[in-house]
Amino acid sequence: RASCGLRKEVTIFYNLCTLVISSDMIKWTSRVGSLVEQVDNTTVQSKAFDTGISALIAGVAGMAANMSGRFATAVEEINIDGTKYTAYGLAQCVPELTTAECGCCLNDLWSASSLTGWSGQRSASPWCSYQFHLQKFFNGEPMQTFATL
Repeated sequence: RASCGLRKEVTIFYNLCTLVISSDMIKWTSRVGSLVEQVDNTTVQSKAFDTGISALIAGVAGMAANMSGRFATAVEEINIDGTKYTAYGLAQCVPELTTAECGCCLNDLWSASSLTGWSGQRSASPWCSYQFHLQKFFNGEPMQTFATL
């Protein structure tokens, strides 16, 4: 009780959704206050790979922000020195956010992440999330295929 006072709030991060329970009204803020970040245990040490993943996340985040359901998936082929990687991306926001708020949330989340060579990553806040992996992790076909880098 001393460390939490009378505030009662919990955030539970699931793979494709986030649950927030609070004794107070939950209000959106552009500041990423609580987040979870998970990475796959393998890396690809290449600046070109990081550039490709950055393009994938930027593209799928822009799609999600501009879709009425605030959800998007995409795939991108990344070729590095004869090795082909197929990267899958997903971005989403709670549907109540405006296009600008969703874009801001995803951008802030991306800015707070530490992407360097990870072959997969998930980063989530109560309001938005994105993830990418080198294996397909969502149901259905990707909504967009980005140009090969």
